[in-house]
Amino acid sequence: MDTLELLEAQLVEFPGTVILISHDREFLDHVAGSVFFLDGEGGVHETIGGFSDWRREGGLFPTEQPAGKAGRSGPASGTAERSANDKPATPRNNKLSYKYKRELEQLPERIRGLEQEVEDLNARISTPDFYEGDPEEVQQVLGRLSQAESELETAMERWVELEEMAG
Repeated sequence: MDTLELLEAQLVEFPGTVILISHDREFLDHVAGSVFFLDGEGGVHETIGGFSDWRREGGLFPTEQPAGKAGRSGPASGTAERSANDKPATPRNNKLSYKYKRELEQLPERIRGLEQEVEDLNARISTPDFYEGDPEEVQQVLGRLSQAESELETAMERWVELEEMAG
């Protein structure tokens, strides 16, 4: 495995957010979940997926813009400009980036694990003597149940979102 493949594998598995600047378009296609493009006039445009997805949606570099449309480097399909805090729109194509495919493949197992944890915690809470135990432990279990339910809801919403993206 060469260094670039190792880096790709590490980035795909990384659970957090990485801000990456690269000229390697294939690399971006393999690891990017969304790509931000600077239009050269202070605008920022986001595309879900990698570089190829941006191009497929009609993205153009400022030097490729027709006269009178300078500054629009986002998709020509009319996707509105968004700030970094806005939730991105679902792409129109049915192709998921490598990172999204991996995430979609891993979500069912994560959901099953969270469902099992919620079920186990509910069973523990349902025992007659649960609330008679150490108050600190009771609060920890109730807090974890709330957290697990929230994580489960988020994972299920993400699964639906990725399924819709995949078509």
